[in-house]
Amino acid sequence: MSGRRGGHPPAMTRSDCLESTRTHRRYGWTKWRRRLSRSHDRRRSRRPHPDLRRRDLPDIPSGDILSVAFVATSYCTLLLLFSSLRAYERTPPADAAGRERIRRRVWCLCTALTAMFAWKVAGVMPPAAAAAIWLLAAATSIGGFVVLFHHRP
Repeated sequence: MSGRRGGHPPAMTRSDCLESTRTHRRYGWTKWRRRLSRSHDRRRSRRPHPDLRRRDLPDIPSGDILSVAFVATSYCTLLLLFSSLRAYERTPPADAAGRERIRRRVWCLCTALTAMFAWKVAGVMPPAAAAAIWLLAAATSIGGFVVLFHHRP
């Protein structure tokens, strides 16, 4: 019998098994063959796939942490915006000072969201497109200010 090649068990023939009478008496030919195939399958299933080994995984770059922080911040800002809009709807029209305060908060949150998304999108654009994105963000914030504070229904 030859030694192992490449981590696989050696190819066993019936005559190889019959050479060892003790093994043959103990397991028989079919049991020996089944035992070899089962142990071989077990060895293969315990070995992790090369792509799944921990040492092959890259370290998490700091850019991913910043992306997660951006998503979390924008999500929290959206939640604050929705809660402010709900508070504005629930405030009675007679409470003009309270509604004005909530309108200011809504405008600030909208401007913050617009600036955050413009910053993220402008970062991957060429300079001319980034300038256009910032101009559109500024126009949106100024338009929101005019609609919320200077235009009276």
